[in-house]
Amino acid sequence: MAPRAPGLRPQLSGPDSTVTREGRVMSAELISAALNIGGGGQGFPGPIPGIPGIPGIPGIPGIPGIPGIPGFPGFPGIPGFPQNPIVFAVVPPTGPAAGGNQVFIVGLGLSGATSVNFGGNPATSFNVVSSNLIIAVAPAGTGTVLVTVTTPNGTSNGVPYSYVTVPAPVVAAVAPPTGPSTGGNLVSITGTGFTGATGVSFGGNPATSFTVVSDTLIVAVAPAGVGTVPVTVTTPFGTSNSAPYLYV
Repeated sequence: MAPRAPGLRPQLSGPDSTVTREGRVMSAELISAALNIGGGGQGFPGPIPGIPGIPGIPGIPGIPGIPGIPGFPGFPGIPGFPQNPIVFAVVPPTGPAAGGNQVFIVGLGLSGATSVNFGGNPATSFNVVSSNLIIAVAPAGTGTVLVTVTTPNGTSNGVPYSYVTVPAPVVAAVAPPTGPSTGGNLVSITGTGFTGATGVSFGGNPATSFTVVSDTLIVAVAPAGVGTVPVTVTTPFGTSNSAPYLYV
């Protein structure tokens, strides 16, 4: 091989990459041909194919959930026991020794009551309004007694009720003291002890109607009548004295 000229180095320039060698210019094509050793050499193979990727590991399937434990069935309720009646109150808590007045008995379990007693005396009568209320008519008695109610389930506790001695009502005057024989006119009756009046009488004939305005005043509508008759007032504590009324 001939020596290289001093001071000369291969130079690359331009798109054809020419090279100066031993004073001659060789094109890129000639350089490529020279690289084919022995004239029959093969060029370097192209890019090495990539290594195929390792397939991914399939995911582990999830563990199925554990089914819930079924709940225990509830215990059946305990049936209630029959309960004796209970009396809370007696209204009013007092009444006349003669009896005959209404008494309200309030409580629980009063339905089906078979008896109502004031001490050892049975009520004159009674009405079971509901399981919470009985209306009874008090019998005659004295002092303080226990009111009890009996049902098929038993007898209640006792609640005190006091018999009191109250004076009978007193009639002081009737105004006007006269009226038509046909009746229908208003008559004012004054006196004391009229509260709770149950009747007003004109000579044995009941007033057509009456209103207890206060303990000292009743306004009544006179019935028809003749002559002079006594006017009286009746309450649970008795019947009053009389005052005259003249039919004209």
